[in-house]
Amino acid sequence: MATGTNGNDALYSDRPSTNSWLRLPRLSYDPYLSGLAGNDSLYGGVRDDILSGGDGDDLLFGEGGNDTLNGGSGNDTMFGGAGDDLYSVDSIEDRVIEALNGGIDTVESSIESYRLGDNIENLILKGNTALWGTGNSLNNQMVGNGENNAFVGMEGNDSLWGNAGDDQLTGSSGDDLMVGGIGNDTYWVEDRGDRVVEDAESGTDAVFATVNYALSANVENLYLSPHSSAISGSGNALNNFIGLANTGSDRFGVSEQNLGLFGWDGDDTLEGGSGNDVLHGGTGNDLMRGGAGDDTYTADSLGDIVIEQPDNGIDTVLVIASYTLPDNVENLTVSSLWHEAIDGTGNSLNNVITANDGDNKLDGGDGDDTIYSEWGNDIVSGGNGNDVLFGTARMSELLSGNDADTLTGGAGDDRFAYTSFNFAYNISKNTGDIITDFANGNDVLDLRELLAGVYANAQYLIGDPIAQGFLRLVDVGGDTQVQIDSDGTETASGFTTLVTVKGIAPDGLKIGQNLLVPATTTIMPAPAPASVNAIELVPSL
Repeated sequence: MATGTNGNDALYSDRPSTNSWLRLPRLSYDPYLSGLAGNDSLYGGVRDDILSGGDGDDLLFGEGGNDTLNGGSGNDTMFGGAGDDLYSVDSIEDRVIEALNGGIDTVESSIESYRLGDNIENLILKGNTALWGTGNSLNNQMVGNGENNAFVGMEGNDSLWGNAGDDQLTGSSGDDLMVGGIGNDTYWVEDRGDRVVEDAESGTDAVFATVNYALSANVENLYLSPHSSAISGSGNALNNFIGLANTGSDRFGVSEQNLGLFGWDGDDTLEGGSGNDVLHGGTGNDLMRGGAGDDTYTADSLGDIVIEQPDNGIDTVLVIASYTLPDNVENLTVSSLWHEAIDGTGNSLNNVITANDGDNKLDGGDGDDTIYSEWGNDIVSGGNGNDVLFGTARMSELLSGNDADTLTGGAGDDRFAYTSFNFAYNISKNTGDIITDFANGNDVLDLRELLAGVYANAQYLIGDPIAQGFLRLVDVGGDTQVQIDSDGTETASGFTTLVTVKGIAPDGLKIGQNLLVPATTTIMPAPAPASVNAIELVPSL
């Protein structure tokens, strides 16, 4: 060991001396040079030197070997040279200089904020206070001191280790590994190759992502902030919060891009932005807020909650369980992936409700609703308002007794519309669908699309489809069976029962303007926009 004085000393390891040099003998162990006070210059040699500047503004030159350089107090400059060198930085004025390909070098920093200089690979934070560390363009490894640290990786494929404390880890560009450790850690993910690792029960952690991202295990919360395109985020088995980074963040602002938010397991909270967002809570009782835009929700639990504000777009809930639309949500669709009996109920808005091929019970509630019945044995009620009810009669299934829908328009001017029919089957003995309240208001039975291409005769505009053999009304105990024939042969075997109008006999109906209406109708309701090859049937008041 060589120790200087309190003056400005020059100490050399493993060098010849003159009368101005202190020469160390060739040692069997690594040399240790200490400058004490003063502005010292310490020079290592080819061995693994330990250089300590002490007080003063020192110059430390490690030269060859894996050197340890500690400038001590003061504003020090340290040159490691070749080898894997270790530096200690305790002043913001300390400078560490490394050459390209000069080994794998590490800085131990105890100052408030430190940024790695060029050609230095690793950073270790020391001390008992919260510190900040920033990398460079290399593949850095940065390790925290157990306090509330912040790391920014910059370029390169970095590894950031927070250890204990509430750490903030930003990988920046490159495929980065971020390990927060114990504490409530925050991660910024800006590259799809970034990895976040957390142990179980190590705090409540959050990821802020500018790319599509799925939460890794043991991370609770996800905040999305797209730069210029649509973005999606998904959760894990925990009770996640997934939403947009708030407006108060100085890193991320609210985006108008479209978000995809997926909660998966747990009781999750999903919050969209001002774009057209997709929110799927997954299993569990989830809370979903779409925000502005035309948002689409998936509700798969009776405990799922959808919150929308007035005039915030045209929103849709896709359901796989019975569901009632909440306030300010317009549309409900029963998932076609499920074939079970699912109930769907509207609200006071003008809803669009769509069934699947299960046995659905659909109720529009208030408002002018449009309801699409599919292939199941559906019970459909328009509720209050001027509703449009679409039925679909697939005759192959009606033959076996399926698909007998019950349609109730409710108060208002309702339209019962059929859009498809399989004429390959003769089901004249089947009652088909049932309309329960055809006489209420100016209701319309619309077969125009159904008979398009069948009753393909422009003369129907002024003719009589009953006289021409395409339509027949049959009295069944005071109800009316509406039957159609695909070719107009007027033979009994050719007619197929489409729907039974309850409570009205055939003489209580009439046809005019291609509409079947109750006979008491005095002013014929205007037909829907007509195409040639089409027909409408309407009841009267």
